[in-house]
Amino acid sequence: MKYDLKILVKLLTGGSYNQFFYLVEDLLDDKTIKDAAFFNLIGIYFQKIKKEKKALIYFNRSLDISPNTFQVLNNRGVVYFFLKKLDLAIEDFKKSMQLNPKNIETHIFLAKCYHESENSKKAIKVLENCKNNFQPNLSVLDLLGKIYYSLKIYDKAKDVYLLYIKYNPNNSQIFNILGLCYENLFSYDLAIDAFNQGLRLDEKNIDLLCNLGNLKRSFAKFSEARDLYNKVIEVDMYQTTAHRYISVINKYEKNDLHLLKMLEIIKNKFFKKNELKFHEIYFALSKAFEDLKDYEKSVYYLLKGNKLRRETVNYNSIEIAQEHFECIKKIFSTINVKKTEKFSKFHPIFIVGMPRSGTTLTEQIIASHADVSSGGELTYIGDIIKNAFPYKDLNIFFDRVCSQLDKLSLEMSLEYFKLTEKISKNNFVTDKLPQNFMFIGFIKFMFPNCKIIHCQRNAKDTCMSIFKNYFPDNGIWYAYDEKELVAFYKLYEDLMLFWDKIFPKQIYNLRYEDMISNQKQTTENLLKYCELTWDENCLNFYKNSAPVKTLSTAQVRTSIYKSSVNKFELYQSLIPNFLNNLN
Repeated sequence: MKYDLKILVKLLTGGSYNQFFYLVEDLLDDKTIKDAAFFNLIGIYFQKIKKEKKALIYFNRSLDISPNTFQVLNNRGVVYFFLKKLDLAIEDFKKSMQLNPKNIETHIFLAKCYHESENSKKAIKVLENCKNNFQPNLSVLDLLGKIYYSLKIYDKAKDVYLLYIKYNPNNSQIFNILGLCYENLFSYDLAIDAFNQGLRLDEKNIDLLCNLGNLKRSFAKFSEARDLYNKVIEVDMYQTTAHRYISVINKYEKNDLHLLKMLEIIKNKFFKKNELKFHEIYFALSKAFEDLKDYEKSVYYLLKGNKLRRETVNYNSIEIAQEHFECIKKIFSTINVKKTEKFSKFHPIFIVGMPRSGTTLTEQIIASHADVSSGGELTYIGDIIKNAFPYKDLNIFFDRVCSQLDKLSLEMSLEYFKLTEKISKNNFVTDKLPQNFMFIGFIKFMFPNCKIIHCQRNAKDTCMSIFKNYFPDNGIWYAYDEKELVAFYKLYEDLMLFWDKIFPKQIYNLRYEDMISNQKQTTENLLKYCELTWDENCLNFYKNSAPVKTLSTAQVRTSIYKSSVNKFELYQSLIPNFLNNLN
């Protein structure tokens, strides 16, 4: 049976896959055919219909006939990439690149392979070389920017996206990620400008509307934020993240229009069919009914939301968390911290504890001092530790930390210092990531004389508040199941007792209830520990103009209130035995 390559190519490029297969079906196993181009087309066909393993067979037959055809090597490399056989894909792309170094697609896929195999440095090298030596290519710039962004190298990501915009100023989504770069670089005015430029191109871009709304919300511009979230809902009423954002800043009253809208949405058949996807709305409804003091309905939606949210979170387990915590304790029972000051004029103030334990309030109070700058929830410590000790095997991690931490600690502290310099030139900078309680040993190695404030709150109030909230960060996987939440809380308590023994009188334990009942005296004691002079502004923390990006964004914009103390009691009778295993 004869075949015409030109016709076959036309059918493939035109998407006429059934007609293509009809013409070649009887030739697939014909061993007399020695046409590399023919088998390459068969491979492309199977690739297009998502049968990668079949595609591989025919790309191999093509390369058996003509082993140095860069297009076929490239095609096979793409198949290997989608089959997650990254080493084989890299090998093919390298060969293809040697045969034709100007094929941009090869550079892009080679970089993707390196990035997927956690070798982002090589991915960046490939793309930077491509960017510098060839005509500007938007796909190269887009991927390079995304890799820099994923690595939190925001200044370089920003430069790449600015270059992208130079050649294509009409892509609204690029302005969105550019705005996020500026936000992470603490250039908030430039971030707002970027988001607004994107919205001028596409006023219905949901990502832009939400991100600009979140930035406005962090600066307590709640009315502007609410308007932006409402625009999101006008575009798509099933954008339940926007509904949840509104609930964070809204104080619901009877017959609240937003509440009525949410109740109408959950009756919809489309919503019920996609309930798992839209589960965030249940957290918003729970908050609304709590405001209305209808705790029974609040609990109903809360339990529903938590059950569904747990299904969407990447699985973790208490056993894994316990293994990690035990490894950390073993490390710092083995090595000694040498108390030497590395930066005499640099005083990071770390605020740690469980989420919802008063960390945001504490930071607002301290950062209201004239000599202190607010860093917010910085991920720098965890990132620096991961970069210095990138070992998933806990035995290897233990050995490397014990043998190298002393030697690497200065380099690690310098890296942290450079990152926080972008926040402010103030000598005192707050770092309020609650989960840093896990890394206190590393922190003390990097900054032996730093200040560490451990925020404590009634255990049941803390865990109830965690359970009531939706955390976009999958790292707080334990928040949505009562047994996991209690078990994790006990691991946290045990680790903090360990740190208090290892670093006696070096960690300041601040009780939330003390701040509520005796604000002035507690604030005075706190500032004294931080070696800060008295500043009246610390009592008026709610006037602080620094951005607040946590779930407490609305609460810390008001003066101290007592209604959050023992609040778990409102729910005790409604959720029988809930948190009973906590003291």
